[in-house]
Amino acid sequence: MKKIKKSHIIIGIILLVVCIFAIIIQTNPNVSYFFLKLVNPDFDKRVITFEKADYYGFATVNGDIVAAYRDNIKIYDTDLKEKETISVSGVDPTVKTNGKNMVVFYPSENKALVKIGSETKNISTPYYILNATVNKNGYYALITEEKGFKSQVIVCDNKGSEIYKWHSSDYYITDVSISDDNKHMVLTSLAPDKDTIKSSIMVFSFTDEKPIAQIVKTDVTYISASFINKNKIALIGDKKAGVFNLNLSPVWEEDYSTKQLFTYSADDKNIILALGNTKSASEKVSVKIYSPSGNLKGEFIHNGEITGIDTSQNSILVYGKRNLYNISESGKVKRQLDLNIDILHAFTVKNGVFVVSNSVGKIYYLR
Repeated sequence: MKKIKKSHIIIGIILLVVCIFAIIIQTNPNVSYFFLKLVNPDFDKRVITFEKADYYGFATVNGDIVAAYRDNIKIYDTDLKEKETISVSGVDPTVKTNGKNMVVFYPSENKALVKIGSETKNISTPYYILNATVNKNGYYALITEEKGFKSQVIVCDNKGSEIYKWHSSDYYITDVSISDDNKHMVLTSLAPDKDTIKSSIMVFSFTDEKPIAQIVKTDVTYISASFINKNKIALIGDKKAGVFNLNLSPVWEEDYSTKQLFTYSADDKNIILALGNTKSASEKVSVKIYSPSGNLKGEFIHNGEITGIDTSQNSILVYGKRNLYNISESGKVKRQLDLNIDILHAFTVKNGVFVVSNSVGKIYYLR
């Protein structure tokens, strides 16, 4: 039998220690926090200030932080160092993103900005823009007002060329999503009907002039429609939510008509619903996590209102008025942080959670 060299033993011990240390850092938040403070004493002092958060839009795009102000749009890295300033201005900017590309629009104006990768396009329309979306390939859609109609939707490819337009004479279009194969879009829309409101969902193929599928409901008002893959659509309403096929036949649907929907999230991994009865601080809110096929993966119970859910960076962030929770798909709390500020917006970034309060944006580390 050959003798093992002493140098090989030392190398093996070093590798073992490194592996154990890496596991400890990954599984113990307090050790991770200490290590980050050791290598970068200022890592938890990252902050930006602004006039008032209610006036602005925030999102994470390609791992960076986007802040759409009234005077311009700034892009920061996760140390909150400014990387880029885009010269565009407007009132009440809204940022829509799929995590890769973004569209910024101003609801009381007729202009928008689309950023696809490193390329930025300024857009103007004859009418006010009401909502917008962009998919991972850079195809985008704008919902606008239009004279003689309730509203219209304009779809453009990633070069900015118009590929589809549809006018609505009966319904006010409220939301839009484009499939990632660039072949279909889905719209939510509303119309008054005697003493009630009709909620319509329409699916379009860009090769057909009229909808290829439509459902009309009076027992639920759909507020969001999004493609979670090329042929499945997540629909979120005030009383029901579920996943539907392209022909709008249901894969599954959850009825929560006796509850209040606080907030939600839908993507290709999870459909997440925060449900409760009232906004009382003592009220228990149930955050239910479903798979796209409708299986209940887990549930997180929180005392008090849940105001937001974020699923960027492949994690689930749930937050209330002053609490942040990183939870697993089974609903187990992995990390949490209680703050002494009111949380208006929050989303996960590479090395923490970016939190927007009244006039400050700061990155916090959950322990």
